[in-house]
Amino acid sequence: MIDTWGATVCICCLFYLPRDPQTSSWLTAEEKTALADVLSKEQKVSSDLPLREVLKGKKVWLLSGIYGCYGVSFFGFVFWLPTIIKAIGLSDPLSIGLVSSIPWTVAVIAMFVIAAYVDRKQNAASVLIVLSLIAAIGWALSPLVDGNIVLSMAVLSLAMFGLMASLPVFWNLPTSAYHGTTAAAVIAIVTSLGNVPGFFSPYIVGWIKDTTHSMSAAMYMFATLSLLGAMLLVIYKRVVAHEQK
Repeated sequence: MIDTWGATVCICCLFYLPRDPQTSSWLTAEEKTALADVLSKEQKVSSDLPLREVLKGKKVWLLSGIYGCYGVSFFGFVFWLPTIIKAIGLSDPLSIGLVSSIPWTVAVIAMFVIAAYVDRKQNAASVLIVLSLIAAIGWALSPLVDGNIVLSMAVLSLAMFGLMASLPVFWNLPTSAYHGTTAAAVIAIVTSLGNVPGFFSPYIVGWIKDTTHSMSAAMYMFATLSLLGAMLLVIYKRVVAHEQK
């Protein structure tokens, strides 16, 4: 039923949504002209590269590595958050569910605030580096406050602030470095390759927990990968700067 409804909405959108700014009914004349100018400039600078040339470059592999670092922390944390909270000292399922919402609430606010900031400043790469460092600090501090529910939620919320705020901002990188169908291909490659580490993350975290009887090593793994993501972002920023010279 859900799939049928979704497909119906998509088909309706093809006929209902305007095809260009000039045919939209909710934009003013000035807004239509301004948006048309922006789209025209983007089309002039866009240049589709052969997939072979894209794969030869460093940027697509760096982007995949960065996204992979995000994926390991994200999927590992999502699957094991109730267990992490239970290990802190809570046992009531309702309490675990309520406490679990704290990092996610912080994450939602962070996504809106940081995305709006980057949209104004156009400094995605620099912000992503800072966010990765914030996430690393949160993950690294987590084992040190194990047993204290207040401090644990504070540092985990800090980690989720850095991680989740990075996800929407990250996609500014491939869309600003590539254009046209090349950008679509790069996004597909980054998504596919970057999700592979995330797929294995819950299993790795489970193995670490069974082996060490603790979640501390998993938290340190998340911190290490956040630092690795920051390093890859620094390299990516330098590669882009070098290409623009």
